[in-house]
Amino acid sequence: MTDARRIALASGRAGLSLLAAGAAVALGAAALLVPGPTVTPDVTAITVTPDRSDQTLACPGGVFGLTPGDNPQLTVAAMPRLVTAGTGATVAALDGSDALPSELPAETPLVAADPPAVVTLPVSAPDELVAAIDSVSVRTPDIFGFAAAECAPASRTGWLVGGDTTVGRTSWVAVANPGPVDATIDLALYGASGVITAPGTTGIIVPSGFQRVVAFDGLAVDQTSPIVSVTARAGSVTATLQTTTVRGLEPGGLSVVTAAETAATRLVIPGVPIIDPDSVQERATAVGPDLLPTLRLLAPGEEGADVTVRLVRAGAVDAEPEASVIPPILAALEGGTVLDLPLPELPAGDWAFLVDASAPVVAGVRVSVVDADPDVLPGPVGGVTPSIDQHWISASPLLPDGITALGTVGDLAGTTARLHLAAPADGATVDLDGRLIEVPAGGAVSLPVAGSTPLRITIAGGDVSASVSYRGDAAIATTRILAPRAATPPLVILPQ
Repeated sequence: MTDARRIALASGRAGLSLLAAGAAVALGAAALLVPGPTVTPDVTAITVTPDRSDQTLACPGGVFGLTPGDNPQLTVAAMPRLVTAGTGATVAALDGSDALPSELPAETPLVAADPPAVVTLPVSAPDELVAAIDSVSVRTPDIFGFAAAECAPASRTGWLVGGDTTVGRTSWVAVANPGPVDATIDLALYGASGVITAPGTTGIIVPSGFQRVVAFDGLAVDQTSPIVSVTARAGSVTATLQTTTVRGLEPGGLSVVTAAETAATRLVIPGVPIIDPDSVQERATAVGPDLLPTLRLLAPGEEGADVTVRLVRAGAVDAEPEASVIPPILAALEGGTVLDLPLPELPAGDWAFLVDASAPVVAGVRVSVVDADPDVLPGPVGGVTPSIDQHWISASPLLPDGITALGTVGDLAGTTARLHLAAPADGATVDLDGRLIEVPAGGAVSLPVAGSTPLRITIAGGDVSASVSYRGDAAIATTRILAPRAATPPLVILPQ
């Protein structure tokens, strides 16, 4: 074959190859332009509701006192009675407390004291709600009165409104850590002249399973209107304030103040019992004005707050709402400065305090009771017959529409108890264990309840706050019904 023919054949094959390749490319391009079948991925969301966790409440524990002698030490003067509600709840104790030192002077009266109780509702329990109350009646040469306080879940913040540190008054701040890790807390102090600076108020370590007790008198000396906030930098804690009073030789006044978790622009104190105000006024003239009903307010922010307080007398269940005989209280609060407002003319009855403010505030109310016939008491203490008790009342949390909350009534120990319900805005219907109670808009109701009784309430309509008051011969106290801890919200999971 000649060279020319070979070249011609090769050129022909190459041309055919190029044509084939071009055709293939054209077909491929055409295939890309032809729409294929539509594929829709399955992205259906999966909602997973986490299992509820154990619920834990820490209780205040025993009433603190000092041992006699030249070197007094902190100890427990009386132990409370614990009442729990919530099927399946268990009771244990913290590992220790500053009020239970390993050694005490030989002359110290022996008290069968344990660390404060911890109430736990396990995940496996049949109930979903838990509540508990400590209550105690004390009669010693230095302490006289009745106290009751609800056990509470640990939190990162708390406000304690009450007490004073003038002569004859003793105040203790007790911080409990029921959690598994140590907590570090800071205390911030406020008074009638503004912020109180004191050493030893920051970086306080509260070990896991322990109760730390701080002498408030040593931090805020000679203060007539103190307020303390507790903030946990690490961990979570519960905080209470115990106050006692001795006037001359007469002990009279025991209060265990529980913490409001946050400052707020709306606060409700649903149950403020004013009992025999004429006797209280007469005794106050003799021993001092700190027996008079008093509202304590603080705007912790720098800007201060304008406050309106409505005082509403609680009506009986199913009765027409009572018109308030007290005009609203208007107050302008300076930031960081505590204001005490005595209310000597407040008539007898059960009152609700409805507080609205232009900026977050905290509030508490002091009430007193005087036994007009002290001979009914079990006998003199230290040569005198005590006849006065006092209590500081904290704001109760708002329970919104649709929520179910559980409370309980403490051991009455010679007192009677009443349930208080207040609706600061819209009216509400409260289902109390199947009994429907109407709470009028901007109003309050109260009704008697039995001791050691669970109180399961469901709210329909406007927000409601609830508390229980206890009253007897020279005995006054209140406890709050707390909102249940919010469950972990459902998780929405999208497939990859």
